[in-house]
Amino acid sequence: MQGLLRSGSRWGEYRNWDGKKTLAALGDPTARVEFDHEARHRTDIAWTIAQYDGHVGERLWAATLTPHTPVALIDAALQELTAPPFGGPANPTENLRRAGWHTENHLDHSTWTSPDRTITLARSPDTTDRWTLYGGDSPDQAVWAIRLSASVSDKVLARLAGTTVGLLPPTPAPAPRPTPLPPLPATTPRPRTR
Repeated sequence: MQGLLRSGSRWGEYRNWDGKKTLAALGDPTARVEFDHEARHRTDIAWTIAQYDGHVGERLWAATLTPHTPVALIDAALQELTAPPFGGPANPTENLRRAGWHTENHLDHSTWTSPDRTITLARSPDTTDRWTLYGGDSPDQAVWAIRLSASVSDKVLARLAGTTVGLLPPTPAPAPRPTPLPPLPATTPRPRTR
């Protein structure tokens, strides 16, 4: 955690009274990060990240991350709070479409799944955590997961999607098809001679 928070010099770091969690806030306290040092299980919440519209303002968006979330994705979420705006596509799933992710629409949710089927982004419009980005077979069996509130902005999602695409090995180009041989010319049968 210390390395991730040191990358942005505006973070002020402090520990809470029980020593089990590290809390950090930006100098203008519009963003807060909490790291639970005891989170170990794949369903535990290790990171809680939130951005507010002022010192005592409303929460703009929040994310929770499990312990085994790739460091690049944790860094991408923290960069959204401290770095210049992301310059990617306005549609957060455009990066996924360009990278060949498979899209499926269900009655209660939509999913975008990586070509190797190891990472999925799910959108559930009727839940508090509207977006879930996870690695593994399903959200219930995920190796790691990021859950984002319904109010998360498209730029946060686009930054995470772009970083996620970069985690995967490039999709191999399809093998070239062999060029078919031209048909043999028609021949007329010759009579047999003895």
